[in-house]
Amino acid sequence: MNVILLVVNSVALVLLIALGVYKKLYVYNYFRRIVAVLVFMCLVMALSFVTIGADEEQSVANRDIIFVSDFTYSMNALDDRGGKSRLDVMQEDILAIGKNNAGARYGIFPIDINPSIYMPMTTTYSDLEIAVKTITPPYDYVSRGTVWPQLSVTLQRLSEYIDKLKKYDKSREVLVVVMSDYEIAKGSDEKSDKIIEAASDLKGRIGGAVVVGYGRDNPVNMPTVDWDWGTNKQTVDKSRPFAGPMGKSGDYEEPKTARDESNARKIAESMGGIYVASENTSNIDEAVRTEAKQAYKNNLKSDQSKKVHQGMFYLLPAAVFVVWLCVVEVGKNYSVLAIKWGNKK
Repeated sequence: MNVILLVVNSVALVLLIALGVYKKLYVYNYFRRIVAVLVFMCLVMALSFVTIGADEEQSVANRDIIFVSDFTYSMNALDDRGGKSRLDVMQEDILAIGKNNAGARYGIFPIDINPSIYMPMTTTYSDLEIAVKTITPPYDYVSRGTVWPQLSVTLQRLSEYIDKLKKYDKSREVLVVVMSDYEIAKGSDEKSDKIIEAASDLKGRIGGAVVVGYGRDNPVNMPTVDWDWGTNKQTVDKSRPFAGPMGKSGDYEEPKTARDESNARKIAESMGGIYVASENTSNIDEAVRTEAKQAYKNNLKSDQSKKVHQGMFYLLPAAVFVVWLCVVEVGKNYSVLAIKWGNKK
């Protein structure tokens, strides 16, 4: 687009000089119209570039917010704000962030052993609301013995997904919000160094990151969440703790779960982002605002964004062309009759 601007400006400049120097050209109305059209094209095109990502407030429309959300069984633990489950509080936070960034494009990417996009990118808040409110927690009978890597694989897949997004539009800001308790379950094949490696790899693809830790540091039991096929309803039994993977004795263990802040902080550092605990919603809001500003600034440094903002350099020449055209039009009106009269002679 900048090449087109350069060509149009150059042609307009040459024709304006010709119009100002060669008086006889002035009598050809079609020539004057061509020059006028080119000049105003320069102005309109330059102005259109200025409006793209003009400031941080306007940049929300150019922002992609991807929620990397933990749907694993430990998120059923009832140790978050107001005695709610980690999953319930995470849902509240997703909706709050979405509402505070109205006009952005949202997507939800679940933390899973085989992750894929849970909600494709959308600018419609009601779509986000429906997707979040219909998240179903994992049940007891499908969660026993889950030992495969989850967060590291999810971050790797997310990098691939963002690469695909950037094929369509490289100029958009990308803000990633990771939401989990960051606990590596006992006996899991997940490795902390693999998570950090995946987070570091993701850093170069995004503009900002917020890592939110759910739950508390003190271990708690998880309730048993199941589906009652008789009533076709979800059941939450707080008195019967979740039975985890089978132990050496052949009996199911009753594991406790706690937030791993150390792991969360390492992930945030590797992604170049901010870690916040879920206890204080104002801290989450502030972290998102801070990282959104950082995403905006990082986006300005991208090659695609530099091309867009170079349009500012064409605004002044375009404005000068318009003034010049007006001066030439007014000034030459006094000599047109003389030119025509001279031609008759």
